[in-house]
Amino acid sequence: MKNDPAWKSTGRLPKGPEKSKAYRELFKQYKLTTFDVYTLGLEHWRASKWMKDRIGSRIVNALAVEISQNVNEYLYARAELPRSTRPSSRRMVWNNDNKSGLLYKDGKVKWSFGSKNKNLDIKIDWSGVSNQRRTWLQHKK
Repeated sequence: MKNDPAWKSTGRLPKGPEKSKAYRELFKQYKLTTFDVYTLGLEHWRASKWMKDRIGSRIVNALAVEISQNVNEYLYARAELPRSTRPSSRRMVWNNDNKSGLLYKDGKVKWSFGSKNKNLDIKIDWSGVSNQRRTWLQHKK
């Protein structure tokens, strides 16, 4: 899309509703709207033979938002070209609500997929953690 002459001419328009509308039309044309990214992510998730067993649909939606934001930052020259990262290098788990994903509840860290059949519970060993820190961690919402 960045190589499209329409993108370059849109960038030269003065700020205002016409410029915004031209950008929206380009995003629709190239199927880069947030809805399109959601749809593509869910289609890929449904077609996969393994993803449904390991990743909940809500996490797919949250990752779609992250991907969409990264692409937008690149297109508007606010960031470098987006690159994928290895799962082992990630330090957080994205999600779009408080019912699935990585949660702390009942003294355990829970990885919930928003389904009763797909959960992982890990009991926390609080030895070596000060009482003040433990209280703060257990009550942080």
